[in-house]
Amino acid sequence: MRKLTLEFGKALKDYSYLLEHGYPQNAALKLVGDRWKLTGMCRSILFRGIFEPEASERRNQKRVGAEHLYGSNVFIDTCNVLITLGSYLNGNEVFISTDGYVRDASEIHGKAFREDLLDQSLNFIFRFLASHNPASLNFYIDEPMSFSGRLAARINELLEENQISGNAQTCKSPDHILNTLSEGLIATSDTVIIDRCVCKIIDLPYEVLQLNFQPHIHNFRSILATD
Repeated sequence: MRKLTLEFGKALKDYSYLLEHGYPQNAALKLVGDRWKLTGMCRSILFRGIFEPEASERRNQKRVGAEHLYGSNVFIDTCNVLITLGSYLNGNEVFISTDGYVRDASEIHGKAFREDLLDQSLNFIFRFLASHNPASLNFYIDEPMSFSGRLAARINELLEENQISGNAQTCKSPDHILNTLSEGLIATSDTVIIDRCVCKIIDLPYEVLQLNFQPHIHNFRSILATD
């Protein structure tokens, strides 16, 4: 990731301060973004990377490591996971948010993402998951994505090739399904799902990146904790 500029570093602290003192997120973003003349990308990084402390800690407490995969039924927010990892492979900005989860600032949401990057991401994900012996892998794919059907078919092929129980399916709202689960392990960095679900969360992009690339990416949780 690029080196933080002095201006962005100041914006980071200002935005965090405002959230900590109860300012609404959108109002704080506009105030700080305008004050420091931030680009759209920098504003997106703040919006997706910095949260008020209570929310950050609540979400972080749900996060578990790869050791929890063994014997677990895993439910995957497929587009969320693949796009985050694909963004890193594409050279886009990724970072660790104050709630401990890896996110990207691409704001592509699967509509215009290159299929080859999703395929690369999928191969990394399967290589990682297959080595941790989950009981089952259940992939939920956003139906509106143009190649969602082909992606589901490819994932089902990989499940069979790796002899892993599970299924990939398209659906109108993966969020709704994942929000209502009462057991199992969920793979996502979607704040709405993390806030609403009762299950533990695994950050698959983080685990895959650490295993394969050991990247140096900005950790806003650590940066703000040391200030």
